[in-house]
Amino acid sequence: MLLQVGNSGEQRWQQLKKNKFALASIILITVALFCAIFAYWISPDSSTNADLQTVEIQAKKPGYRQLFLRLPIKNSSSNNPLSK
Repeated sequence: MLLQVGNSGEQRWQQLKKNKFALASIILITVALFCAIFAYWISPDSSTNADLQTVEIQAKKPGYRQLFLRLPIKNSSSNNPLSK
């Protein structure tokens, strides 16, 4: 029994080129892997306070509620077209 090592890779490549769905899947996986590896360089986060955490709130147990900003509620019934 003889094994043809060089011809096996060429045969598999020809079969892969015939199967368009498999070829598209390999391309999609390659692009996703490229984006995952080089994501920081593709789109860097230049915001200065992106990871700023308030220590007092960070140390609280899960479920803790904190009011950060209170906005006044305006009378929105005049702007609602369904309330007429």
